[in-house]
Amino acid sequence: MKHPTIANCLETLGNPLGRFRTLTSIRLLPDREGNPVYRINSNKTVGFQVEHAGERYLLLICLADNDSRLNEALRVAAYLRGVRPPCLLPLHVLPDEMLVFGDDGQPRQCDVLLIGYPAGQTLGTRIAKACAIADRKTLRRLHLLFTAMATEVIGRGNFVHGNICPAQILVTDDGECCLRPHREIKVPGTDSWHEVQSGDHLPVASLALVLYLLSHHPEMYARYGGKAIFSRSRIRTLAALLLNNGGNCGNAPLTDLMTLVCGAGGGSTDAGRLCMLLRAVAECELPVIYTFLPDEVPAPAGQEVSKTSPTASFGSVGDFHESLAAVSHHGKWGYIRPSGKVAIPLRYDWAGDFEEGLAIVMGNKCFGLIDKAGREVVPTICEDLSWVADNGVILVSLEGKWHFLDRDGQPVGKQVFDYVGDFSCDLAYVRRDGKCGYVDRRGEVVIPLAFDDAGSFSPNGFANVRKGGDGFTIDTQGRVVAQP
Repeated sequence: MKHPTIANCLETLGNPLGRFRTLTSIRLLPDREGNPVYRINSNKTVGFQVEHAGERYLLLICLADNDSRLNEALRVAAYLRGVRPPCLLPLHVLPDEMLVFGDDGQPRQCDVLLIGYPAGQTLGTRIAKACAIADRKTLRRLHLLFTAMATEVIGRGNFVHGNICPAQILVTDDGECCLRPHREIKVPGTDSWHEVQSGDHLPVASLALVLYLLSHHPEMYARYGGKAIFSRSRIRTLAALLLNNGGNCGNAPLTDLMTLVCGAGGGSTDAGRLCMLLRAVAECELPVIYTFLPDEVPAPAGQEVSKTSPTASFGSVGDFHESLAAVSHHGKWGYIRPSGKVAIPLRYDWAGDFEEGLAIVMGNKCFGLIDKAGREVVPTICEDLSWVADNGVILVSLEGKWHFLDRDGQPVGKQVFDYVGDFSCDLAYVRRDGKCGYVDRRGEVVIPLAFDDAGSFSPNGFANVRKGGDGFTIDTQGRVVAQP
């Protein structure tokens, strides 16, 4: 028999009796009309939402032979059976679990992965929604939930997730913070284990710092490009600026956390010390001060701007991105080259990092976008602006409405929205006149604005929405795949 097709898998899931070795109570979760819903992943697996023994799971079926991937997943699953922290969603690797009949009637045993999939939204989605309405209470709750999960993971000492980020953290509808498993979880005994034993420390510290900042200043989320605020370089720059300009408000644990994040003092700490810092920062309610953005602390009186040294005479120097670094002097921002020579004059109130040839700047309390020659792609007239290079989309807010532009600053599409969320699976959720839906990268409505609330799509192609008081899950075609 050749490799199974999706139709072959659907036939088995529709008639599961006697087809599974151990998953005897498995049941496919269809959409509202009873149609099967699936998503093909880039690693030649197809995923179905299923129910087994009263719990929700994502069932991944391998459509092609890949012994190395299977062996790696088996090794991770075997290791996790002994050390899996409670916050890590279950992962079961089941070789030859599912009996599938091909188009020719010949049987084949297929390997499957079963991953816990409780109802909820990613931490990134919940942060974006809370920041959009300046919900500090929710942001603080998310910070506390993350801290509890992170200290549990870091404190174990025998577990390294290797990819702790907002997209890999699920905040369930029951109010729990869970980590999604993946096959690259580090296993002791491998060549890389010694090098990665503290591999989760810096991502955890960085995310804790961002959550602390956003819980006090949710407007920073949009100002720093939405989910781009979670990029390592952006967090490191923020930490360095806070340290240099006294933004910690006398909070010693926060100072230590920022020192760790920006790499000062070696940029590392032991697990016990990090857990203490995370708890102390989460419990502190002192406000963080960041008035130096954009009101930069001036350089000493009479000091001239050097054109030969990138650090000697600027109030602040950011990291180099695409051979340019943002610098400030006497409250004005511009860019220098690695030689220290000024590339773009210091004329802005604030300047961000370059990404694929474009950078966000601020002037007269409005945002704009410039290229590496200093030309304005978008004039500094916007109330807010988002440019995330991997989207290839510029989003600008004018008079309270969001517009879509291409990377040349030209309008695309004719629709405007009250709010635009982050892109995932090439779709972003939008809100207009109290209703939510989804648009593509050109701002065209793909899934109608018919929901009362919505969130970003998960990497597996599912999103949680709410309508008329009921919550349910849809796929990227807008079809309902799960409901209460």
